[in-house]
Amino acid sequence: MSLNTLNRPTQTQSRQDPELDDDQFESELAAIGGVQTAIARVMIDAALTPKARQILLSRSAFVVVIQVPAAEWCEAVGLAVVGMNSSVRIRSATKRARGGEPELADGILSDSRGEIRGLAIITHDPARLLSTVQLGAADAVVTLPKPNGRLVSRMIKRVTGQKPRSLTDADVEELGFHELAAAIRLGASAAESTQRLRRAKAQPKARLADTRIPRFEELPLTASARSFGEAILDDIESLRRGEINASQLQNAVLTGPPGTGKTLLAGAVARSAGWPFVSTTIGRWFTSTDGYLGGVMRGANDFFEELLTHDQAIGFIDELDSLPDRAAMSEKDREWWGAVVNGVLTGIDRVKASGRPVILLGASNFGERLDAALVRPGRFDRLVPLLPPSTTEEIVGVFRYYLKSDLAEVDLVPLALLADGATPAAIEAWVKQARRSARRSNRPLALLDLTEAVAPKGNTPLSMLEACAVHEAGHAVIAHALGIPVRRVTIVPTAHARGTTTLDTATVPQTRGGIETLVMVGLAGRCADEQMGSGASAGAEQDLRNATSLLASAHAAWGLGSYLSHRVGTGDPLELMRQDPALEQQVEQDLQRLKGKVDKMVSARRDAIMYVAKALLEARVLNAADLEQSIEASGSSPALFGDDFLAGHAASKP
Repeated sequence: MSLNTLNRPTQTQSRQDPELDDDQFESELAAIGGVQTAIARVMIDAALTPKARQILLSRSAFVVVIQVPAAEWCEAVGLAVVGMNSSVRIRSATKRARGGEPELADGILSDSRGEIRGLAIITHDPARLLSTVQLGAADAVVTLPKPNGRLVSRMIKRVTGQKPRSLTDADVEELGFHELAAAIRLGASAAESTQRLRRAKAQPKARLADTRIPRFEELPLTASARSFGEAILDDIESLRRGEINASQLQNAVLTGPPGTGKTLLAGAVARSAGWPFVSTTIGRWFTSTDGYLGGVMRGANDFFEELLTHDQAIGFIDELDSLPDRAAMSEKDREWWGAVVNGVLTGIDRVKASGRPVILLGASNFGERLDAALVRPGRFDRLVPLLPPSTTEEIVGVFRYYLKSDLAEVDLVPLALLADGATPAAIEAWVKQARRSARRSNRPLALLDLTEAVAPKGNTPLSMLEACAVHEAGHAVIAHALGIPVRRVTIVPTAHARGTTTLDTATVPQTRGGIETLVMVGLAGRCADEQMGSGASAGAEQDLRNATSLLASAHAAWGLGSYLSHRVGTGDPLELMRQDPALEQQVEQDLQRLKGKVDKMVSARRDAIMYVAKALLEARVLNAADLEQSIEASGSSPALFGDDFLAGHAASKP
């Protein structure tokens, strides 16, 4: 058979005997189109009905949708279709475009060159990745089966010319396209191909298409999280098209507070990419082994070994901050942990040196605590902050995701204001709690159930609510006066506080004046308690702790006070104060001096603080615009402590 005959079937072949003879096909198609094309052709032949075959081999303007078992089949199936009918246009859809629209525009259904040509659209998920127009235009939908023992035996015969013996469905179950193509080789015997298939089957499997993990496109994400995931998927797509190589893939550590969805995001990206997801935790290296040094290092090594069994994969290490920073350890601890950290670094380097398309992702609640050798180019190339949703729209999106079709017509914006600052995990828990309440009352879910879950009224006495409102209003009004943006202030209790004032401190300079400005905001709640509330209370303990820690660090760590030497890490300045009476005395003097300034500010802004406190009692949560409106309504001048005061304060000396 000539090359011309192979790529352009004659009318006789197309209509009378469209399936090429096995003996002819196995050597010539494999040699010209490659093993991968030969494997794909077997799958196509198994799936085509007589009518679908007639359409696919015709020279008319048809549209055929071909559903493959996974995205990794698309390219080879496209080449095999062109081998059957060289006039066919091939388009593949493996992901959603940005914004959630189908990747392929409906314009592909007509040939821009005006020629009469067929179109084959190849995808692993037609319902999700194709538009209704494209699905409606299909003259035939061809669904390729999953590979089984009979089909793989036929693949082996077509490539090697030999029929394998006793190849069963169990031998090839769950093997992917690339595993099949790697095992079935030109010039090898059927027995050798069978042995390789069985070895591939025996390898430990990663989670690949775990339906419990949502796709990336389905998640309600913050703008930064969506940008991160899209960048990874774009890189993977560029790799598939040959525009980049595996060495250009970047690893990253997702950082942020617990409950922000770091593990979920990593798994969702892997599922949308169609890549295996190999996950582990530092804790698992201890619990799955004897916990001694050798066992822990074996646990780490097993993770990297499993990664290298895959043609491509996304690896995920949770609890990465459980690997301590060697620079902050004692000599005794470094002796034990240094071996573990070095083992992990060696594993990362092995994966990188393998040349395999593998992306490593880590998760840490404390990115600043990671060993410097971990977070550098070539290992974990960058830190990616993953924070709670920060806009009303993002919070509503998370509620909608977990509510599914419930409360579809209800305005959730007021609820989102109450939930400002919450993590996706907290929102999921609230939705579950609300559903439980509705079930117990034997009625449908209502907005009131959610509101009570997010901000339960409880039995808190009014006097305590009023005291909390005055305290938080003190923080918010003084922050506003000092020019620090206030994102939110609330008297909705959490596990850690009765109320919260959330600031945007990005604009505060890391100078002595900037540090003291933050301390003044921290002291403002206590000053308001003393002047307008029921007096100083133990509820300000965390405020005082933070203020003390900032000033102690300014003196003993940052060179912004009495000492130029770096005497203590930022994690333990309070311990140094206990051992250094002179430092303790200096910090106390600073606190008293700054509190005197704040007392004057609070006294001058009593009306504004009371207005904000009243608004808090009514709404329970205020955003930046609400706060501004309350301060303006109080008649308090925003310029009362303006540029002159701030300039003088920033220039103040200890």
